[in-house]
Amino acid sequence: MVVRTEFEKIIGDLQNKNYAQVIDRITQARKKGASDPRIEIIYAYSLIQMKRFLEASKVKLPKIFDSNYTYIVKCVFIGLNQTKMLKKLKFSDPMELYEVALLNYEYESCVMLSKEIKRNGNHFTVFSIVAQIIYEKKTHHTKLLKKIIQSSSYSTNCMYFLKKHKILEDEVYAFVKETDKRDLCYFLTMKEFFMDGRCIYFAMGKDRASDKETVNFLLDNLDDWDIYEYAIRKNIELPERPTLNYLYYKFYYEKSECAQKKLIQNISSVSELEKINEIHPIATLKDYFEHNIEQRLAIFHEDPSLVNLKLLLSLLIGSREENLVILAFYLTYKYKNNDEYGYEIQLIHLFICRYLLYLPGISMEMHSLRIQEIQKINLSFLYHDASVFYRKRFDDIEEMVMNNLKIINESMITFVNTGKFDIAISLLNLKKRFEDNMIVKEIKANKILFNEVRNMFSDLLGSNCVYFFNKYAKQRMRPGILKNLYNLKNTGDDYKKLLINDYYNLRDESEFSDALAKIVEYQEGAEDI
Repeated sequence: MVVRTEFEKIIGDLQNKNYAQVIDRITQARKKGASDPRIEIIYAYSLIQMKRFLEASKVKLPKIFDSNYTYIVKCVFIGLNQTKMLKKLKFSDPMELYEVALLNYEYESCVMLSKEIKRNGNHFTVFSIVAQIIYEKKTHHTKLLKKIIQSSSYSTNCMYFLKKHKILEDEVYAFVKETDKRDLCYFLTMKEFFMDGRCIYFAMGKDRASDKETVNFLLDNLDDWDIYEYAIRKNIELPERPTLNYLYYKFYYEKSECAQKKLIQNISSVSELEKINEIHPIATLKDYFEHNIEQRLAIFHEDPSLVNLKLLLSLLIGSREENLVILAFYLTYKYKNNDEYGYEIQLIHLFICRYLLYLPGISMEMHSLRIQEIQKINLSFLYHDASVFYRKRFDDIEEMVMNNLKIINESMITFVNTGKFDIAISLLNLKKRFEDNMIVKEIKANKILFNEVRNMFSDLLGSNCVYFFNKYAKQRMRPGILKNLYNLKNTGDDYKKLLINDYYNLRDESEFSDALAKIVEYQEGAEDI
């Protein structure tokens, strides 16, 4: 046991939220041979508060818990996402029991427990039934849900949520016919009913209206592509609107060169340009679709716009030729901090760093992009795909995932309690994704388990470059002067040969040459791959 005075100091630091001091005191007590189940619980709790989840997960917790420490033990299990262990705690409060059932996806238990919750009990019942319908396709509590919805006052947000999931659509329709509220969720609900073929004349203050009138009414309140698509299908001609969606509509409706010209002037997406070209060849981009790098480079020098730079990078990276990928690397190196291009060029530079297995470059660009934690998790395959070849672990992502799970687990009950069901469902979906996160599985195994997985960046430079932006691809390139993600063999030639290509002389670019030399030095100095 820990001596009483020392234990009191630990409790004092804990109450003052001085978690670093708590950890230090317990570490010192352990060195002196102290063995006390209470301090192990406090130790794990303090580590979690410091976001040191992996260390906390290794703490050996007692099998029997002192009831005075139930709250801390609950926080530990929630923080480590060990939600099944929560069932071992002797809760009596229906809301706490509901929370345990919800975090374990036990929706039937949630329905039963919700009936015992006095304050906002209907919120808990509604959410439980809706979650059961969405995730388990079980509808045996629909009558109860209908009764609550009809007898209670719910927001347009809640009604749109139900409509989106096709739950109690007749009741939602009756609600929107009576409500006076005209917010975004109201019009989104109207759009859904219109797409389903139901009349929404009442929203327009009319007894009847044509499709064209209804479409224009919706577009007056929503700039929604679904509505424009409906107009295209129904051959409805619409008046001009100052939006990109309207320009898309105009092109697909007319398929004319004039409409195409106006549209492509407002697009910087390579994949979108490829789709448009399939419908009506874009004369001004003929050189791109014929893979004419020399012409595309000349156009970029004449007009250094974002779209022209991306089209040039697409041809260079799409060539799969090492010296041309290095030319692309030079261009992203030169322009990645240009504010006129936004974040996309820096993002492409980040992917080229992955291609070159250059971990310092990946870390630097990830930091420079100032991306949020969830985005870092989504992008973490960039670092892991490269680091695994150096036999290095990247535990930071696992810590980030565990921190996000902690936040989700802690906040879920609050959103249910306040009737924000759409957010609570989004959190449940996110929780499931994090629990099945492929990158975390790879980090734990310290190897590549998933190949050629598409992601939100796969189409960044069009169809020829999908391989480059996918998660680690199996395709192999020919052995190059440098090792890369797709071929771990090199020729051993002088890297300065990569500064030579048929289109642009890089030999005089001393700053870039030095940057490339650092990558060569890193590859040679890192553990053999």
